[in-house]
Amino acid sequence: MSLEDVKAYFKQWDREEDVLVLPSSSATVELAAEALHTEPERIAKTLAFRGIGGEEALLVVTAGDAKIDNKKFRQTFGGKARMLSPEETLEHTGHAVGGVCPFGLKKDLPVYMDVSLKRFTTVFPACGSGNSAIELTCEELYTYGKAEKWVDVCKGWEPAEDYQHAAGTGALTDPQ
Repeated sequence: MSLEDVKAYFKQWDREEDVLVLPSSSATVELAAEALHTEPERIAKTLAFRGIGGEEALLVVTAGDAKIDNKKFRQTFGGKARMLSPEETLEHTGHAVGGVCPFGLKKDLPVYMDVSLKRFTTVFPACGSGNSAIELTCEELYTYGKAEKWVDVCKGWEPAEDYQHAAGTGALTDPQ
């Protein structure tokens, strides 16, 4: 049902046909990268956290290789990073773990995009099931995901020192 909800959601932008239904599982970053023939860091994973300051829950979309930095999370949101259980995630998003995404949500939740995504021209978020995805630019992900803002709440993803961001593209380039 959730995959169909996401496809219906993308219909408003005539993008429902761009939702990929994969022949194998994409329920983890590693499985998604394998199924999509891409690097794990280009998988846009959506993490569901307990709400802070009266919110029921909030979503943070990060690059596949990024990990939540508790100190940065606390500084940004004013509370501890506590993930929802799989049951709570399904209740709030309408998507089961493995297919969680910021699209076609059951409840109107605040969505934040982590800057770890900005180093890629395109990324692959799930689409409501454990075997679906869509390729989007970071700008499209931000727009379609109805993000509140870009945040910096992750660690472990920083690009290698011999690479730098290409001006304005979000892609990595080798300075040579």
